[in-house]
Amino acid sequence: MVLLWAFAAGCGQRSEPPVRISAANEQLVKICKDDYGFEPVVKPLKNTLWVYVPMSEAMIALKASEAGPSKSDKKETKLTVKFLESVFTDGKFVVRYDIGMSDGYTKDPGYGLPYTDEFKTVQREVITAVGRAYADVEVMPDSKKLLMKVAGDADNTSPEHQRLAHSYVKTEQVPEFVVIVIADILNGLESRLTVYLPDLVRGSTDQLFMEEYTKRLVPDEIFGDDKIKMDSDGSHLDIKEMTWGDFLAMQILHRVRFKYTQSDKKPSDDPADEILNAAAQATGAYQFTAFDGVELHDLAEGKHFSFAPGQVGTFKK
Repeated sequence: MVLLWAFAAGCGQRSEPPVRISAANEQLVKICKDDYGFEPVVKPLKNTLWVYVPMSEAMIALKASEAGPSKSDKKETKLTVKFLESVFTDGKFVVRYDIGMSDGYTKDPGYGLPYTDEFKTVQREVITAVGRAYADVEVMPDSKKLLMKVAGDADNTSPEHQRLAHSYVKTEQVPEFVVIVIADILNGLESRLTVYLPDLVRGSTDQLFMEEYTKRLVPDEIFGDDKIKMDSDGSHLDIKEMTWGDFLAMQILHRVRFKYTQSDKKPSDDPADEILNAAAQATGAYQFTAFDGVELHDLAEGKHFSFAPGQVGTFKK
């Protein structure tokens, strides 16, 4: 079942029919069905597009390692993210964390729980489908609103040309955010990705953007719930608008995790520096200034720090 909202729009200075944003959603569903063999449930809100993809195959599966089980009696000390939470509340980004050195011994049971090839394929295909369906989105220079490019318009990105084209032909505003939900409805597992739509479109074509794109494409950890089982239309979802504050709080958390678990560059000895750098990178990437500061709560040390917006930018590396 495909859920699509129809939008009405007034005429511009010419009599051409307006471009209906639902056409992009219809194209998204068509691409998934015709090219990839699955049918997503599309749930558009005014500023957030939810895309739900139910899977009848497993999302993760036990898999034996080639090396087999192993263990070591040699103590290892390494930097570990023990706790990390980031929220946007009362106009501030509030980050609670416990990041520090921890001792442990290596023990490998000889198996893991990797993502299945079926899940990775569906995830790649739905991201590609959204990028293709919204390939003609453009950011208006003054308001920063997203609009579909005027059909048949020349490929001219100058602000003056964009304003002129949209003054003649009215196109509907495009949602800024996309939430992609992939569900294993047999086992009750779910994965989510949240992204700013122009980032997704650019990430589909600009190879030079890929490293930054991996930091802007915000994944949630896979979680399980009985409500997900056999839910083919996404009725269990709490569909709501994504706000810039909430999105950037999620991205700050993701950037910090990325630095400690995936980056080739060694993180700073001071976790606060890394968190503030992540906050500066995230807010700076979108020129977001509508916040009152960043609060850090170091759970291990029992310390609290507050930084004004002007201070946050100085931590950008």
